[in-house]
Amino acid sequence: FEAGMIIDASVISIHPSVHYEVVIGNKVAGNFDKPIICESKDAYKSKENFYLLMEYIIKMSKYAGIKVIVENISSEFANTYPFGKNDFFELFEQFPGIGMLLDVEHARHSGNLYELLELNGNIVELHLHDSGILSDGSKRGHFPIESPSYFEPLIKLLEKDSIVYVFEHGGDVTEREIIKEKKLFEGVLSKQKKQSR
Repeated sequence: FEAGMIIDASVISIHPSVHYEVVIGNKVAGNFDKPIICESKDAYKSKENFYLLMEYIIKMSKYAGIKVIVENISSEFANTYPFGKNDFFELFEQFPGIGMLLDVEHARHSGNLYELLELNGNIVELHLHDSGILSDGSKRGHFPIESPSYFEPLIKLLEKDSIVYVFEHGGDVTEREIIKEKKLFEGVLSKQKKQSR
């Protein structure tokens, strides 16, 4: 929070609790280090610890005047809290004033995008990226978005002026790809504004 106050941040985002031991694995080219899921932890105890951490985070958030948002993560981590809509509603009820960072590709990968979109009033920020296939056949996220259809489920959110959009990429995405993606997004926004008039 100290760093957030120095840069005058308006939000700080955190990942939810993961009910496993997790270690950092090998570097993935152009992306984040690969997490390795190890031994499972007690879900009840993990949630309890997450709530204790949230109490501290909320106290710091009030002191710093910075809003806290919690990101949804991919089902690759299967056993997390919060994960679905009901978990997030429970979290919002327990800690009023916090918001959600909706990582669209994590939700698409997990199959719960439409469910999480029902949290519309609590969504503060969107992380936008696509999944892709590497030359070795493995799949990973943080690729540029190439189709306007990616944004179709998000139309209602795109009508809101208060949402922060973050294009989240790996280090191997080129400037040309980012400019192309930016123009695609601007086209979707422009079309949406014309239709809502």
